[in-house]
Amino acid sequence: MIIDSIIGNTHTSEKELLISHLKFLKQGDLLLTDRGYPSYYIFNMILETGADFCIRVKKTHNKVIEKFANSDKIDDIIEINPSSRSDDIYHKPLKVRVLKIFNKDNDFKILCTSLIGEEYSYDFFIGLYELRWQVEEECKNLKCKIQLENFSGKTTLSVLQDF
Repeated sequence: MIIDSIIGNTHTSEKELLISHLKFLKQGDLLLTDRGYPSYYIFNMILETGADFCIRVKKTHNKVIEKFANSDKIDDIIEINPSSRSDDIYHKPLKVRVLKIFNKDNDFKILCTSLIGEEYSYDFFIGLYELRWQVEEECKNLKCKIQLENFSGKTTLSVLQDF
């Protein structure tokens, strides 16, 4: 279920919009997203709210993820560090759990999560990742069936009224 949405101009990135949503997260929440959002900085911002995350990452996201992707492991705890060229406000290594979620063709996606406790089984993450598709379908409904991007006017006011 979509519970909050933001409309921005064409120069606003999805990461910037995500950051503006983070103020609504609270202790015990879990942010589940697709692969457009992972970064050391965003992981830390989410954790500062008291929430947790489970975010799909590209197999080549960084060297540590790439090493995991090329290994035989399907579930591991790794450390992620800020890049050496980063002026990031966070400087400590961040422990995260990474998992390979396989599809029927034996290809896999990688999830990166702050949920590292033993109470979260591998099967838990398979089910969790499947829940993300409900959100994807809801977004597709807004864009395609309801034609959310087909506004009645071109002015800022008319777009905001339609939204």
